[in-house]
Amino acid sequence: MRVPRRKVARAPERSHNSMIELVNDFFRQGGYAFYVWGAFGVTFLLLVAEVLTLRTSRRTILRRVGRLARLRGMQARSPRGAAGGADFPSIPSDIQPSIHPSVPPSVKDRKQAVGSTTGDLK
Repeated sequence: MRVPRRKVARAPERSHNSMIELVNDFFRQGGYAFYVWGAFGVTFLLLVAEVLTLRTSRRTILRRVGRLARLRGMQARSPRGAAGGADFPSIPSDIQPSIHPSVPPSVKDRKQAVGSTTGDLK
């Protein structure tokens, strides 16, 4: 016994020209092509600019960290100790670690300022 085959619905045959028209319609975006493709273009340019900016920032940070490591290595090898000498450049104070690492410098400064004003009021 033969099982009847179902007929499969097929897409209507399209000519080559109608396929080109479909592609053109897609790129025209219903008359809003300038806005649609302009938005895609601006977004793409901003993404590329972001990647380039991040790459530049990363290189700058790595260069600064390497320079800091070299400076600290020079000071550690200095015969005069951590104070450094005229031969070696000193590390700027904003890069050096705080004396009390548990208390940030800004908190210590506020405590000193509050202590000096309360002393004046008594």
